[in-house]
Amino acid sequence: MRPGLVAVSIVPTGLGASIGGYAGDAAPATNLLASACDLLITHPNALNAASLFSRRENVWYVEGAALDRFCLGAWRLRPSRTQRIGLLIDRAIADADPEGLTHLLTAADACRAVHGVDLIGWHATPERVDSRIVLGVDGTSFGELANPEALVAGGRFLLERGATAIALVTRMPEAPEEAVDAYLRGHGPDPIGGLEAILSHVLTLALQVPCAHAPYEPPEFVGRVDPRAAAESVGYTYLPCVLQGLAKAPDLAWSTDRASGPDRFPPWMGGDVQHGWVGFDQVGAVVAPWGACGGLPMFAAQAAGIPLIAVRDNLVATSADPRSLGFTNVIEVESYLAAAGALLALREGVAIAALQRPLAPLPCLSAVEASTTA
Repeated sequence: MRPGLVAVSIVPTGLGASIGGYAGDAAPATNLLASACDLLITHPNALNAASLFSRRENVWYVEGAALDRFCLGAWRLRPSRTQRIGLLIDRAIADADPEGLTHLLTAADACRAVHGVDLIGWHATPERVDSRIVLGVDGTSFGELANPEALVAGGRFLLERGATAIALVTRMPEAPEEAVDAYLRGHGPDPIGGLEAILSHVLTLALQVPCAHAPYEPPEFVGRVDPRAAAESVGYTYLPCVLQGLAKAPDLAWSTDRASGPDRFPPWMGGDVQHGWVGFDQVGAVVAPWGACGGLPMFAAQAAGIPLIAVRDNLVATSADPRSLGFTNVIEVESYLAAAGALLALREGVAIAALQRPLAPLPCLSAVEASTTA
């Protein structure tokens, strides 16, 4: 029997990726890649599209910090039939924006009724989430968080009441008008993307459960926007995609290589915690934009000798390409169409070189060694 191919697909947040830097616009590419392998692991911003969500059954939805830990070999993943989601809402919305709170709870109820999402209830953070957007001069976006303790305390409250995953909603600080306008026209990074990543990272690393973040901004009519950002103008909130993604997100646990004993696993798991876990040592390929190969998953692939499929036409604001980084494990492709073909070749055991032209004659290795030592 042919062994299955597990792949990881990365579209880094806050880099203005031409595919995946907007609102779920990497979903077609992600699902295409998934069709060419047995299991594809990716992160929420590749799929999150506000009120819209599209994911093949063999795609795992893993928060970015958890995905980094997975690629470092520190955490493992296990499929879950369903997660019991606790909804954590920023105190700034719960106390001062009754209309916003109504929109969020209506969206949550709709996901329960239509998609069967298992939501245990909602809870407000003990304090307002104090965050700030930071825009880099290189065209990237990130952010700062003043009181992460409020997020962790709120998340722990939900876990103690039976939640196994956390959907977080926070009120976004005001972004510069020119940055928002550029994003909506498809000419700049999502100004809140980097901040969103920090918010979800805090909960994931502190609680070690599946987490994802949905921003809340009062809805307003903005007219026609770039199609890649259009999903954000469909409904009143960005929450539905997060709830659908978390509903079947995989479980997280320490790798057995780094810790022993069930006490190192989240206490709500119980039972046979070793059964069915997937680790980075089972990954057969990593896919990333050509200019965004400076992240942990790509360095981990290089260190482990795992093929890195670098997609040239997914343009980003950075220039961390695999050649400049000295990577030797690179399969260079022009598009996600070609990346899917490369994954299919790896899955079927077809040598990539056999598909390329010209096809050089088979070399005599002893002659090559002699010429290099002469």
